[in-house]
Amino acid sequence: MTSSPVKFGIAQLNPIIGDLVGNCDRLLSAVKRLAAQGVQLVLTPELSVCGYPPRDLLMHHQFVRDMDSAIADLAQKLPHDLAVLVGTVYVNPQASQVGGKPLFNSAALLQDGQVQQIFHKRLLPTYDVFDEDRYFEVGEGSQVFTLKLPDQASLRVGVTICEDIWNDEKFWGKRNYADDPVAELAQKEVDLLV
Repeated sequence: MTSSPVKFGIAQLNPIIGDLVGNCDRLLSAVKRLAAQGVQLVLTPELSVCGYPPRDLLMHHQFVRDMDSAIADLAQKLPHDLAVLVGTVYVNPQASQVGGKPLFNSAALLQDGQVQQIFHKRLLPTYDVFDEDRYFEVGEGSQVFTLKLPDQASLRVGVTICEDIWNDEKFWGKRNYADDPVAELAQKEVDLLV
């Protein structure tokens, strides 16, 4: 943990579903503005590269490949001295061998010109208008990365994606999912939960 202040920014954008190029351009512009303010970590919305909910666009393999290329291109264009968590999808490499959904609803950690780490959403809503389990595989395990700070200090950052934080049985009066990603991250003694 560090004693120096950490400055992070939230790129609160309104991504357009399917507009990979436009969404990445908006992300890049927002991150550059935040970088000029001295932030060390930028957070973006869930599925910010493709827009939410992408629904059956995810059935098109070329769309998913184009998203992967867009992320790699965005990583190279971003300022290299800060970390950016970008909402995207990620191919489930196990699906063809062991079954399961072909994709994960994910966040990619972009830094130093490349994708450093991928985090997968663990709690997939299926109520009301949500049908995420139609497209996505459930992520497994607590998700942590180390954010290096300019003064040689670092922070352990726990990553959640949307619904992952909505399983507090004390708040809701019941448990909605078997897993509780926030409780697991708390046990890992993260310095920051995003």
